[in-house]
Amino acid sequence: MYSEIPQGKKIDIQGLICNLPPEGYVWNNITKKLEYRGVYQRSEIKEEQYWERMPLPGWYKETMKRWDSYEKNKKDDAEEFYDEELEEYKKQEWDRRLNGFWFRSNGEAVYLVGSHYMYLQWWQIDIGYPKYRLPDLEYFYFLQYCIEDPNCMGMLEITKRRFGKTYRGGLFVTDYPTRTKMANGGIQSKTGGDAKKVFSKAVISPFKRLPRFFRPEYDMSLGVNPKTEMRFQKTNVRGKKAEDSVDKDELGSIIDHQSADTVAYDGQKLHRYVADECGKTTEVNVYDRHEVVRYCLLDDEGKIIGKALYTTTVEKLTTEKDGVQDAFKLLWEESNQEKRQENGTTSSGLYRFFMSAKRTRNFDDFGYPDEDKTLVQILADRETVKNNPRALSARVRKEPLTIDEAFSTDSDKCIFNVMNIGSREQALKENPILKRKYRHLALIFSFYFA
Repeated sequence: MYSEIPQGKKIDIQGLICNLPPEGYVWNNITKKLEYRGVYQRSEIKEEQYWERMPLPGWYKETMKRWDSYEKNKKDDAEEFYDEELEEYKKQEWDRRLNGFWFRSNGEAVYLVGSHYMYLQWWQIDIGYPKYRLPDLEYFYFLQYCIEDPNCMGMLEITKRRFGKTYRGGLFVTDYPTRTKMANGGIQSKTGGDAKKVFSKAVISPFKRLPRFFRPEYDMSLGVNPKTEMRFQKTNVRGKKAEDSVDKDELGSIIDHQSADTVAYDGQKLHRYVADECGKTTEVNVYDRHEVVRYCLLDDEGKIIGKALYTTTVEKLTTEKDGVQDAFKLLWEESNQEKRQENGTTSSGLYRFFMSAKRTRNFDDFGYPDEDKTLVQILADRETVKNNPRALSARVRKEPLTIDEAFSTDSDKCIFNVMNIGSREQALKENPILKRKYRHLALIFSFYFA
């Protein structure tokens, strides 16, 4: 996404110029070459071409049974299980996970980056497997650009509630450590308890449902469902068996979660970091916390080696601590990719991404949202509480159409009608009023230079 690809296509996603490979081709991250893979399609009929999760091969379950039986009965010095069909299938899926995938939708060839393919094909969420949606396509393009850009520390996302942000974050923090040696992933949220929930539902649960060839061995001494961390190493044992496993190959990576405290990850090295609901912390200044985390993403020479994903909705905060909401807003303002510093980075090191609520409902079979229909529904919902400023303010923030609405003032903290104030502020931004003395100078200049 970051580097230009010969004969490729460019697409602007919220100020980032993303580079797509030519139709049917992928950039192989192993060979560092452009290679042809073709375009998959579920039907020859245009109207029946859309994303559909591909089922497991017919032979897969029986082969897995034979693999299980082999593992139970094999001796320590025995060779690894081998099946030719399985090896070809593993090779295909690893290629798609690492390099991306093309499929045809309504006659159009669509390129999925590897993590998006992984999300759709293998990352099971609370309602099953995710559906293909155009806003998600743009999200994964944007995120992949942030990962590949050597001057970027990651992505800051604002979206509406229940649009999959936590599960996408779970994949982000899991993908890299489960395929890279000695890589650390970390999670924080608005509280330590919330981070524990994210770890359980968005990391552990989907990970356990991955096919075996995507699940590296992890330390089972913490249980099948670890609560605090997942260590990708041989299970801890004692005695002679412990000595026998010392030289065995393992990833050595870790994924854990910490409290919301500012210095929870201070001094640690992070290759992937997720800050879930970073705009709703009640006791922690998220800007100060980011100042700690950003150094966890650097090596000893100041080179960016880790990437962060900050994701949130922005709603009313129940807190008596001053400056908490302002801290997140400052982080957003300093993450503007269109205002990078001389060294090529933003002030925060992050790039920001906003998803309007009108693009989050009423999807057709091809993943396109009906924005007009959704806008009518959202405005009709607001109309029902137009005489209740507090309720109206809450609904606007839960489903913001613009970034200004996402950061709109809480009505119960203001004695005036905050919706009217917000409308007036927006009108003044679009049509600024010159002060009288400047209008006077303008008249003088127009008189002399007419």
